[in-house]
Amino acid sequence: MTRSGLPELVRAPSRVPLVMLVVANLVSTVGGAMSLVALPWFAFSITRDPALTGVVAACEFTAVVVASACAGWFIQRLGARGTRVLSDVVSGVAVLAVPALFELGALPFGLLLALVAVNGFLRTPAVAASYLLLAGAAERGGTTTGAVSGPNLASLALAGAIGAPVAGAAIAAAGAPLVLVADAVTFLVSALLVRAFLPRFEPEDAQERPPTVAGALRVIGRSPVLRLMLAGSLVLGLLSSAWATVIAPVYGTEVLRSPAALGFVLTAQSVGSILGAWSSARVERRLSRRRLAPLAVVTAVVPMFLALGTAAPLGALLPVAFVFGTAGGVYGTMFVNVEYATVPRHQQGHVFGVVTALGQTSSAVGPLLAGVVVGAASLRVFSAAAIVAGLVTAAALLLAAPRRGPRGRRTT
Repeated sequence: MTRSGLPELVRAPSRVPLVMLVVANLVSTVGGAMSLVALPWFAFSITRDPALTGVVAACEFTAVVVASACAGWFIQRLGARGTRVLSDVVSGVAVLAVPALFELGALPFGLLLALVAVNGFLRTPAVAASYLLLAGAAERGGTTTGAVSGPNLASLALAGAIGAPVAGAAIAAAGAPLVLVADAVTFLVSALLVRAFLPRFEPEDAQERPPTVAGALRVIGRSPVLRLMLAGSLVLGLLSSAWATVIAPVYGTEVLRSPAALGFVLTAQSVGSILGAWSSARVERRLSRRRLAPLAVVTAVVPMFLALGTAAPLGALLPVAFVFGTAGGVYGTMFVNVEYATVPRHQQGHVFGVVTALGQTSSAVGPLLAGVVVGAASLRVFSAAAIVAGLVTAAALLLAAPRRGPRGRRTT
């Protein structure tokens, strides 16, 4: 047996599992992005109540956070492939049940919340399982996670960027229920691809040392690099979600005065994110991680929020948004590679789950903070605070990262 648990007989390098995993990830990510649009739209269309629509979103988010404690448990018992397949199948059935029960007149609001919670609950274990599958598929294909994580994240960013507008257009053309049916099909197709083409991938010591949430937190706490990179990721996630959900519509209305112009800005950011994730490995070969991480944070945060705080026009904001996305894409890929390099394999399920939950939490806190600060003070005040947060985070990454002497020894 090899370290990934595969018999030597089938260890000849093959890129088929890696390619099929990327395709499955693309399909499920498009479906997930469509669900993010279609489920709230459907909830509002049947309740006509913004507060109840917010309850639906909060229910899904709460399930995602709670599920972080179960990611390692699922992976330990079902394996990475089994966890991913279960997640896709159950998510597909849950999403499909929403329009089906609605057409039958058997969808009370409480049942809708339950179905949304089931979909959200399995998302975190699925994300953690996908990271483990990527590592196994890369090894099976004779390459490394560092070589494939960037292109994988770039393709997911592209799929997410495609899914939301496709959902909006499809809702306008056919209605939210049919879009939810299409969402369910994407999840089921993803499950079939993973089940058919991905081998089992289990660390040899998974059963000897069962993972726990406490163990995952200890792994994060013991690694200064992982801890600092996580902090930077949470800051960038908070500011990105604040921009996308609260600041962007305010800025588009009051400064750009055009939803089309705002769309161009968001598109520039998305293109930058894809390019940043795709090119991260090349950038890392030219700059040390100790320098690149703080540089990425400063490059992402300072120009963007300086432009927002000074009410920059469209011509100035477009390149800044592109840089914001590019630097964020580079940092996100770097962080994933740090997780692969520093977390023991038997703990990766829980660590990836905990990190996903923390990321979701920071993405929820960002809009709340932006709404309070922008409403009570101004966008300029929030932008100044964001710049300070970015500079402090970059300084911590630069000053606290271990240095190495000429012979590879740590120096102080």
